[in-house]
Amino acid sequence: MEQLQQVLGTLLVNASNPDLTIRNEAEMHIKKLEENLPPLLFGLASWMLNTANSLQTRLLAGLILKNTMTAKDAITRKNFTERYLNLVDDNTKNFVKNACLQLLTDPIREVRTTSAQVIAKLSLIELPRDRWPELITVLLNNMTNPQTPDDLKQSTLETLGFICEEIDPKVLSSKADLILTAVVQGMRDNNPVVKLAASRALLGALEFSKKNFEKENERDYIMKVVLASAISSDDKVRVVSYEILVKIATLYYSYLVPYIQQIFGLTLESIQKDIDLVAQQAVEFWSTLCDEEILLKEEEEEAKLNNVQPERKCHYFVKGALQYLVPVLNEALTKQKEDLDEWNVAMAAGTCLTLIANTVEDEVVQYAVPFIDTHLQSADWKYREAATLAFGSILEGPQTIIKNFILQALPILLHKHLKDEKIAVKDTTAWTLARIALYHTDAISNIPEFITPVLSSLKDEARVASNCCFAIHNLALALGDSKVDQLIPFYQPLVEGLLAASEKEDADESNLRPSAYEALNVLISVSPDPLIPFIEQLVALIIHRLNKTFEMQVVDTDDKEEQSELQGLLCSVLHVITQRLDKSIRK
Repeated sequence: MEQLQQVLGTLLVNASNPDLTIRNEAEMHIKKLEENLPPLLFGLASWMLNTANSLQTRLLAGLILKNTMTAKDAITRKNFTERYLNLVDDNTKNFVKNACLQLLTDPIREVRTTSAQVIAKLSLIELPRDRWPELITVLLNNMTNPQTPDDLKQSTLETLGFICEEIDPKVLSSKADLILTAVVQGMRDNNPVVKLAASRALLGALEFSKKNFEKENERDYIMKVVLASAISSDDKVRVVSYEILVKIATLYYSYLVPYIQQIFGLTLESIQKDIDLVAQQAVEFWSTLCDEEILLKEEEEEAKLNNVQPERKCHYFVKGALQYLVPVLNEALTKQKEDLDEWNVAMAAGTCLTLIANTVEDEVVQYAVPFIDTHLQSADWKYREAATLAFGSILEGPQTIIKNFILQALPILLHKHLKDEKIAVKDTTAWTLARIALYHTDAISNIPEFITPVLSSLKDEARVASNCCFAIHNLALALGDSKVDQLIPFYQPLVEGLLAASEKEDADESNLRPSAYEALNVLISVSPDPLIPFIEQLVALIIHRLNKTFEMQVVDTDDKEEQSELQGLLCSVLHVITQRLDKSIRK
């Protein structure tokens, strides 16, 4: 065993080496050791226990240990489970389990977290088979013992959270009340680290809490603790507390009535005043309520058709909050970030407005339009862009009274905002125009006035051009065979513009290339018969482009994926052309 430890130590060091060759060789050797699993598991657990070893290798040992028991692929995961159950002797299993429990007391937090993850993976194998029955008891004793240090409380709660997050609730049904009690008590701890771990554990344990939510006194207690945590002085605790409220909105919507007024006040204040991450989750709570109420309305309509009572009742929380919530979300739209890849409260607010519009339909317009009217032509680009985003976000859902606002806004969007000096304004404008074409085509009374600036903006940056492709796609699809003649004067420029956009230097950004080819496919599929000669001419061009793809330099998998994607797009165009020409011949 000592020799194995020496070999394992060398491999763990080499597996952390920045040199790819050395690292790959070490990883292959470790994989080879899995052929005799018990000594490897024993060695990895022993290495983690030894505080004299470097932190990096101890953490890597824990990661490898965890990965011998689980995998993303379901078949591999099942094979690993059977391997562990059938090939690992009880002495080794017990050593590994006890070592991991002991490591929950390690002075280094990263080691405790890694050990908690290993315990959770072990529990998924052991607990459903009525093995390791003492695990939950040990963890709960850690929480009830007044002498337990805060570090052990934190790692215990983290372990419970990891277990609850993945295991089938039925497996722990007999312990559910005790687990929930321990977790909720942890949320009341004065130590913010313990409170945070408990909050995360509750997030995982909510699936177990159905019976507790059915009992008013227990539900009141849980909600009291969660709502108190939502105003914690610790940012991370507040974030997780709102995540809990979001999940409660999904799992236990029907029980929210007594608490919605307090939640309403907390969420609106957080959206306005709290840090971005907390504000995002506060917005997400209302987005989740929208999802639930849209679903409940569908269930009610289905029940009505079948002359039965719906199983669940919609409480119309969103409608009740509308006049206060929408203005707060509108202001949140002005908190844009320059980094488009980072989700932020402005993006969350836009998504929430879209969901609200789908939930309450025409009723949203009266509360959204004042902000749009005031700021659509603001000198401050942030308000200009926010008003445009607000307008675009409420287009799906409302059907009647919004048409007049579209008619008023279109000239501003087409002739000013689509040429704005700020790229964010142009991007949001192009997206809004695409949504007008999708949901309110009948409001586009002047097709040339709409097409000309959109066509010109295909030359803009990828994010703008991609949304312009979306607008062309939606307009052509909406006009269909019956009204597509209106596009004939612009047909050739549109096709040429889309083909040019698909070969721009930045065509691989913002989904521009696929968007351009998808729009082209729609134009071809709805093209009127007088344009057939022009469609036929496209065949040679597309085949030429396809032939060029076989000359692309393919060095790695990324290059191969790019080549395959482009070939797929071009083949789809040829397929659509063939279908359209075949349709013409059959006539």
